[in-house]
Amino acid sequence: MYRMRSYLSKKGTNIAVRGIVSQSSELDAIRFPPSNLIDGSTLGVEHGTIQTKAEEKNWVEIDFKSVYSIRHVKITNRIDCCEDRIEGFVATLYDLDSESQPREVGRFDYSDFNQILDVYSHTFFTAVDARYIKVETNNGKPLNLLEIEVYVAINI
Repeated sequence: MYRMRSYLSKKGTNIAVRGIVSQSSELDAIRFPPSNLIDGSTLGVEHGTIQTKAEEKNWVEIDFKSVYSIRHVKITNRIDCCEDRIEGFVATLYDLDSESQPREVGRFDYSDFNQILDVYSHTFFTAVDARYIKVETNNGKPLNLLEIEVYVAINI
């Protein structure tokens, strides 16, 4: 596997920091609390990461508490170790339909991607209206992430 770096200048407001994080399981809620995922720090594991238990399917989700027009998502991988645990992830943005059922509005799929990156960035050509983002793996490894940033569309 190869590792590549990706860089992006921030634009807009990162609404993830206002959200509520939930995840499939917690390995150690004191060392790796879910809130670390949206604390605004990408300085390294000593400044906060999340980690699930090793299960077949792992996920982490952020509820933005309201619907926003999303233009860009940036997922920062843990890079001090365990980089491959994100392998094969899928990120889905969704809101709720009139019956309060999840309705997918955007997705980026790295399930067939064979490189491990420090940062995964995705910009939507047209902004998507979403209330949630969910990152899922199906590789049986714990999910370790440093940060998820979600930026709203800017009207120019």
